[in-house]
Amino acid sequence: MTLLSLILLAANLVFNPSFDSDDGWATAGAREVAQTLRFETGRDGGRCARLDCTAFTGDGPSHHAMLCQVGKVGVQRGQWYRLTFWARATGLRGGVDVALTNTRTWENAGLQEAFLPQSDWQRFEMLFQAKADLPASDSRFQFWFKGTGTLWVDDVSLVETQEGIQWYPQIHGDGVKNLVPNSSFECGTANWGGFTYGLQGWAGNLYRLEGGELDTSTAKHGHASLRLCPTRPVFWFDYYEPVRQTVRRLMVANLGWFKAATGETFTLSVWLKSDTESIAAELLVYEASRRQSKKAVTVGREWRRHEFTFKPSQPFFFIAIGGDSDATLWMDAVQLERGSRATEYEPRQPSESFLATDVPGNIFTNGIARFIVRGNAPGTLRVTDFFDRLVLETNALPATITQRGFFRATWSTATATQEVRCAVIDPVRCDDSPFGFNHAYPWDFLVTLAQQAGVVWWRDWSAKWETVEPSQGQFDFAVPDAQIERVRNLGGRVEVLLPFASAKWASTAPPDMKKATDYPGSRLAVAYPPKDLADFGRYAAATVKHYQPRSVTHYQILNEAVYTDYALPRKFGFGMDDYLKLLGVAYDAIKTADRNAVVVGGLSANLESGYTTDFVKQGGMRWCDVFDLHLYNPPRPAESYEESFAGLEELMRAHGGPKPVWITEWGCYADDDPPCRPWTAGDAAMNRSRWPSEHDATEHIVKFAAVSFAHGVRKIFFHAGTCGTINGPDAGGVLFEYGGTPRKMYAGVAVLSRLLGVPDRLVKKVADGGFRAYTFATGGRTVTICWNNDATPRELPGVEAVDIMGNSLPSPVRVGKSPVYVIGE
Repeated sequence: MTLLSLILLAANLVFNPSFDSDDGWATAGAREVAQTLRFETGRDGGRCARLDCTAFTGDGPSHHAMLCQVGKVGVQRGQWYRLTFWARATGLRGGVDVALTNTRTWENAGLQEAFLPQSDWQRFEMLFQAKADLPASDSRFQFWFKGTGTLWVDDVSLVETQEGIQWYPQIHGDGVKNLVPNSSFECGTANWGGFTYGLQGWAGNLYRLEGGELDTSTAKHGHASLRLCPTRPVFWFDYYEPVRQTVRRLMVANLGWFKAATGETFTLSVWLKSDTESIAAELLVYEASRRQSKKAVTVGREWRRHEFTFKPSQPFFFIAIGGDSDATLWMDAVQLERGSRATEYEPRQPSESFLATDVPGNIFTNGIARFIVRGNAPGTLRVTDFFDRLVLETNALPATITQRGFFRATWSTATATQEVRCAVIDPVRCDDSPFGFNHAYPWDFLVTLAQQAGVVWWRDWSAKWETVEPSQGQFDFAVPDAQIERVRNLGGRVEVLLPFASAKWASTAPPDMKKATDYPGSRLAVAYPPKDLADFGRYAAATVKHYQPRSVTHYQILNEAVYTDYALPRKFGFGMDDYLKLLGVAYDAIKTADRNAVVVGGLSANLESGYTTDFVKQGGMRWCDVFDLHLYNPPRPAESYEESFAGLEELMRAHGGPKPVWITEWGCYADDDPPCRPWTAGDAAMNRSRWPSEHDATEHIVKFAAVSFAHGVRKIFFHAGTCGTINGPDAGGVLFEYGGTPRKMYAGVAVLSRLLGVPDRLVKKVADGGFRAYTFATGGRTVTICWNNDATPRELPGVEAVDIMGNSLPSPVRVGKSPVYVIGE
C-alpha cells in the first residue's frame, strides 16, 4: 500500500468503511425488532451492508432497525466534518436517520440527519460541526429506521474538512471600492432591511425594514437619503414567558453577506444627521457566528461622516446602522471598504437598478403581479413559475403577470443579478380553515399575510398555569389576554393550550427544582403533576369562563405529555395513567364551565407511536372532543400514511367512535434559497422534516392533506410561527422568507384553503396503481384532489380542473405527479 493510500485511509474516521470484512459493524435495537445484517455485492462490485427488518412492533427509544459501529468514531469540538455514503432501500415507509451519538449522554455530537433512499443507489453528503469532544470509545455511529424494509449502505466516508458553513447570498468585492449595493439610496430602500438586538424570546428579529423610508428632500450624495423614524413596532411571542416588547432600537442592515479573508481590515463609513441637537447612534458589524462589534457615535442636526474600522473574526458579516432614540435619523453615502480608514465616498457602481413591487411581501391579491424597477441601470427581467417554467422575459418595465401562483423574478444588469419572490393568490376570506400555526408569528403583518392564504388558526401557549395563577386562588389573565386578543383582532381564531401540568405553588416537583430560574430548568418544575388534581380543574374552568365571552372555543390539555419532558415526563416516573387522570379532571371542569367548549386531548404523539394507540385503547377518547397528533417525519410519500391513518380511524371506531383529529404540530420545511449550507430548520425533529425543495414540500402538503383528511383529520398546524434575523436561517417559519416574501408552500396553502377548506366528509377514494383521487364534499360542492405516480399521465376527459397553483388546465386533463383539483357540483 502506498503512503498516499495510507494517508487517505487514515483520514476516514469510519472503521471498515467499504465493508471489505464483517468487522466493526453490528445491529442494535429492541428484541421485538426482527433485524439481520449481512454483506453482499455493492454498487461497484465490492461489498456493501444490507440491513433487513422483517418484523417491527413496540415503541420507544430502542425500537428501531439499526446499522452501527460502536467505539470507533471520535470527533473534536468545533471541527467540521463531511460525511458521504451511498444508499438504497426497498419497502421502507419513511426515511432513514444517520447520527453520531455520545453513548454516555445519548446526545448527538453534531450529526443527526435524515435522508430518503430510493430503490436505486444514490450518493448522500452531509456537513456538520462537532458540538463537543467525543472520544471514539464513547461513540456510536448509526444508520436507523423504524418499520420493516431493507436498507443497503456502501462506501461510507467521514473526514475532517476546512470548508465549514457557507453563507448566502454573498456580495462579491471584485473590482469595486465600495462593497455596499445601493449605498446612497438612489434606488429607494432596495437591498436594505431591518435589524435590532436585545429582543426577548427565540421567535426572531425585525423581519422587514421598520421605520425606514426614502427621503428626497435631503441628501448628502445624489438625490435621496434614508429617513429612519422612531415607529416603535411591537414584538410578540407566546412562549415560554410571553413576550410583548416595544422595539426601541431600530437599525438598517444590508441584505447579503460580505466575505473577509483571514486578518483583513475593513472600514465602514456613513453620513448621518438628526432632527435634534444630539442623539446616540451605532455602526454595527454582525458576524455569522452572531458576534457583534459596534461603535457608538453622536449625531447632530448637520450632516457629518462617521466611520468604524474593524477586523472580522470569521469570514462572513453584514453591517447595520441605527440606534435607540426618540428622534429621527437620516443616513446617506454608506461605504464599506477594505483598509484602515475611510476614503472619499463613491457608489458601488456608477449606475444601479433593483427590481421591486409595491405590495407587502410581494404578495398580490388582485390577480395581477406588477414589477417595477428602481434605478437607471438597464437590465432583463425573467420570471419563472412554481414549476420553474419561464413565463415572462422582457427588457420593458413595468411588467405584469396575470397567472396565479408562486413566481421567481430575476433582474439581471451588466454588473449584478437580483432575485425576487412573489405570489399571486385569490385571498381566502373565512372564519375556519384547514390550516393553523403553533405559535402566532411575532409580527402582525406576517399574521395578516398568512391569513390571506387561509391560515386562520393559531395555537397559543400564553395561558399557562404559572402565568394566570401564580399563587393559589389569585387569577390574572392580563398577559395571555394581550397575546390572544392581538391574534383575534387580526381576524384569527385561537386554540388555547394549557401546556403544563402545574404551577410552581401546586407542583409535586422537588423543592430544589422549583427554585430554578433558567430555561428549561424552570419549565421542568411545572411538568410535574399538581398535589391536588382538583386545582388543575379549577385552573382549566377559570380559563374557559374567562375566554367564553371572547369567542374562544377550543382548549388543549398539555403538550406532548409523558414521552417528552413538557408534561408528566416518563423520565420522572409518570405515565399514561397520570395523563388520563388529569385529562378527565380537566374535561369535566371545562364542560361544567361551558358545555359547548371543545376539549383537544391526546399525548400529541406521532401517528405511528405506541402512545397514540395506547391512549385510544385505554379509553382516552371519552375525555376529549378532538384527538391530537404531532408529526415530524422525514420526507416520505403521502400515500405511505394511508394505512396508519386508516388504522387509527378503525381503532377509534372500536373504542367509542371516530372523533376529529387535529395535528397541532406538523413539520414540513424547505428553502430553495437557504442562507447557509448546510441549512437547518430548527431542532433535530424539525431538521428530520426537511424536504429537498419547496416544490416537493408544497406538493407533499396537498397530498398529505388529502390522505389525512380522508381519515378524519380536520386541522393541520404548522410548526412554527417564527422568523429569523435578516440574512439568517428562517425555514422554521415555513411560509415566508425575509420581508414576508412567499415560499412556494404559501401559494399552495392558499389554493388548498380556498378550494377545499375544511371538508364535510370524504365522498370517494380511488387507488388504481399509482393513481390516487380523494373526493370531498365541501361548501355545497365536491372537490377532488388527485395525482398519478405512474410513468404515463392519467387522462381525465370531460372535467374542469386547476393545477396546484390554481390555474386552469387544458382539456383533456392529464394528471401526473403534481396534484390537481377537480371541482364538481
